[in-house]
Amino acid sequence: TGKVRPVGAELYLGYGPLVFQQGTQLNNGAALQAKDENTLKLAHPEEHDETLTLALTLAHWFGTIGGRSRNGWGSLGWQALPGTPALPVLSKAALEHTGCTRPLARCLDLDWPHAIGTDAKGALVWRSKDTFRDWRAAMKFLAQTKIGFRVALGFVGGQPHREPQARHVLAYPVTNHKVPAWKGRDKDKGRLANTLRFKLQPEPDGSLRALIYHTPCKPTLPHQGVDLLGTWQRVHDFLDNAALTRLP
Repeated sequence: TGKVRPVGAELYLGYGPLVFQQGTQLNNGAALQAKDENTLKLAHPEEHDETLTLALTLAHWFGTIGGRSRNGWGSLGWQALPGTPALPVLSKAALEHTGCTRPLARCLDLDWPHAIGTDAKGALVWRSKDTFRDWRAAMKFLAQTKIGFRVALGFVGGQPHREPQARHVLAYPVTNHKVPAWKGRDKDKGRLANTLRFKLQPEPDGSLRALIYHTPCKPTLPHQGVDLLGTWQRVHDFLDNAALTRLP
């Protein structure tokens, strides 16, 4: 049997970027360290300026790269060089102007993440009410939030489960809650990635704000009895009542 040892909540999001060495530590082998800076230079025909600016803007708002990037690791942020225009600040109006939003129910018609979802309250984008002094505190907040909305769904009965339940459609596999019928091709074991994604955003004072956004889509399920729309609405309600606010 393996050793059981206490770890910080941030390791829940950071297996890979974080390692356990007398507590959770940043992996020194990471390609990009916290607060690393690089200059990106792009040359392009003038007629593509609007399209490229939109792509850079979306990457500035939501972009992450590398391992565990869905969990907020590798968060990107652009800073304009002196004499060049700054990218737009993320807001509800600015996001809607991009044309990259779509009602939640319509997002669930397609089987790939293609837009930021919306509902009656606006875009499915949440920002932490508080800011954090460093990445560790911010990632701990996101980890606790993720644990919270997953546990809130719960399970009926123990494993193995004959059919998928609400918790399974958030992301699969789920530790100690297997669905034998949910088997994908080859060795993927029916893996389903979470479409609720995380990002860290720097504030002017150097602190960090946590961002959660949803790019919903319809997964391929072995059974069709799960209320996918209702499940995600329950998660969104949880986030609306957590220490977060919708995008202003």
